[in-house]
Amino acid sequence: MLILILLFGGCGQRREFHIADELKPLTPRDLFEMPIENLDRVDIGRMNVICARNVTRNEVLDTAKYVARLDEWAAIAKQLEQKYLPSFEKNAARYDNSLAKFKAVTLALTIQQDLKCGYNMDLIKSGAMNDMRSPRFFKNPDDIFITGLLKRRKGTCSSIPVLFVALGRRLNYPVYLAHTKGHLYCRWDDGRENFNIEVTGQGVDTPPDSFYKGSPYNPSEADIKDEGMLRNLTNGESLAVFLETSAMNREANGDMPLAFLLYSFALRHRPNSPVLRGLRDRAHRLTTLQHPAVK
Repeated sequence: MLILILLFGGCGQRREFHIADELKPLTPRDLFEMPIENLDRVDIGRMNVICARNVTRNEVLDTAKYVARLDEWAAIAKQLEQKYLPSFEKNAARYDNSLAKFKAVTLALTIQQDLKCGYNMDLIKSGAMNDMRSPRFFKNPDDIFITGLLKRRKGTCSSIPVLFVALGRRLNYPVYLAHTKGHLYCRWDDGRENFNIEVTGQGVDTPPDSFYKGSPYNPSEADIKDEGMLRNLTNGESLAVFLETSAMNREANGDMPLAFLLYSFALRHRPNSPVLRGLRDRAHRLTTLQHPAVK
């Protein structure tokens, strides 16, 4: 695994990533009732905030406020990109002549160093990281959605990559979410050049796909194929990840009926996922045990 600051490649062709005719749902109902084909017209940051709103029952989330914060942070990132661009022009070889990787690393370091966003170390100290599906890891929605980063600048691998993609797309970068077993990360793919971006730890890495096949992730070949791992996720597939995360939060807080509904919504966007089907069916069994009237 190489440090991104030292590893850079050729620049790909430009691909417009601005959302034309953007749709702006404000509530879970607005988002969940939207036709699947329209999701590409929705900001991925907005989708994540709405899914956080669905699980935060003790707080009335103002979706527009959080989206406005993303816009403000993207403006800061753009200013810093322009500030450091002369260093790329003078030392392009240091970046392997890749403007794409220069932009990716600048954004990642802006998030870490200028916006002061990083991993919630309390989760590590608590031992919750020993089991990524433990109730402690998913209990607090601000640990797993970008609301926590936008409020207190702390997050996890469930939220920091989402922040990177949400800001990157505002800068017209061709960036996507990707996932392996129990972990979310980012990818740059402009049609000619593509590379992974690991932004969760200190610094920035560009690990090869083989890194996400190894320990501690160890996905099977069936996992990779059936769950759509190690590749760019569509907006619909990204929403499925957010809904799965939301469902796990509900499980961690003892709300199995809502967890069942959220897993069901997630399956709408990832219908071939054995993992989601298993989680949905388990949630349904537990719901019927807790509430025998529910069939």
